[in-house]
Formats: sequence, C-alpha cells, structure tokens
Amino acid sequence: MATYKITKIENINAFANRKSNAALKLLIVIFVLIFCLTVFTQKNTANLISIGIVFLFVGVLFYVSFLGLKKLMWFLGKNITYILNDNTLQIQQNLDNETAMGFLAGYFYRKGKSKGGYRDFSMKFSKMKSVMKNAKGDLILKTRSITTGKIIIPRELENLRDLENQLRVGIKPNQ
Repeated sequence: MATYKITKIENINAFANRKSNAALKLLIVIFVLIFCLTVFTQKNTANLISIGIVFLFVGVLFYVSFLGLKKLMWFLGKNITYILNDNTLQIQQNLDNETAMGFLAGYFYRKGKSKGGYRDFSMKFSKMKSVMKNAKGDLILKTRSITTGKIIIPRELENLRDLENQLRVGIKPNQ
C-alpha cells in the first residue's frame, strides 16, 4: 500500500493558490470594466459617488468571499490522500482535522459535508484507460466511466513521479 499526500506548506499554498490567482485576475478585470462602463455611460455626475460606494462595497464582499474559498481550498489540499492498494486508486479526504474557517468557507464546507460531497472515492485500475500529464504537470487519469470521465491528480503531491510510474504500470491502455 502506497500513500501520497501534499505535506509541505508551500505545496499546500501552491495548491490553494493555483486556480485562485487566475480567478482573482479575471474578477478584477470584469469589475473594473463594469465600473468604467457605468461611469462613462452615466450622464448625471451626482450619482457617481453613490455608484463608487456601491462598487467598493461589492468589491469588498467579493474579496472576503474569495479569501474564504481560498481557505477552503487550502484545507482540502492539506487533507487529501491518494492511496494505491491492490490495483485500486483510493482518494480520501480527512475531514476530522477541521481548522478555523470564515463564515463563507465554513458554510460551503458544512454544506458539502452534509450532502456527502467529500466522500472517499476509489476506482480499480481496470476501470481506467490511460495516464497522461497536462502542460502544468498534473496527472490526468482517463477512465472508462461515463460519470467520472477524468481524475486530475495535483502536481503538488509528494512523490508524484512514483505515483505516476505505479499508475502507468498498473493501467493497461486501450483494453
């Protein structure tokens, strides 16, 4: 039985920041574009101050929400474990180590946990088609399952190369 986790703090941070940096940039561009369009199409300058205050308030709400969801990603990255055992890949989330979270991250965490969204997952190698690596270094497992499709294993895992080698040996392509 081989176990793989993200253990280094800098790797957990990279896992949490990975999607959030692109999302934050896109959010800022959209926010600035909408603000500019609103200001330039406004004929009455008396409303500009109230529009600015509303945009500032909405921007602060987005930012606080963004930080809460980033904390949730950090928590999930810290507690995910990949286990190879008897030609089976098992993905576990240890949700017992719950850390302090803000309101929004805690809400999504509890909602997902109550609906069973963070269950353990396992799949036999015989149900997988192939192992690939994307341009960023993540492993992508294509499956024979219609509902699962692809499993993405993050590049921040310790001993990712060893996991990749074991998966390539165990998964027979095009069977």
